[in-house]
Amino acid sequence: MRLPAGAVVASPDEPRAGVLLVLQGVLSVDEDDERGPGHVIGLWERLDEVTVRAETDVRLVAVDLADWEAAQTG
Repeated sequence: MRLPAGAVVASPDEPRAGVLLVLQGVLSVDEDDERGPGHVIGLWERLDEVTVRAETDVRLVAVDLADWEAAQTG
């Protein structure tokens, strides 16, 4: 998915399930943690408890958590 800078990707008011893989751009997590290309969001924090915002235009891949875990364990 592609989102413009300033877009809210997930928040307690707009929750999202699964994990997000950042392909391009920078996201902020609760305004104090930035994640860029190669980072995964949603493994250590629940996307219904944090606010994730696009700091720049971003490209993301959304993956179901069970699928992500299955891919990790083979």
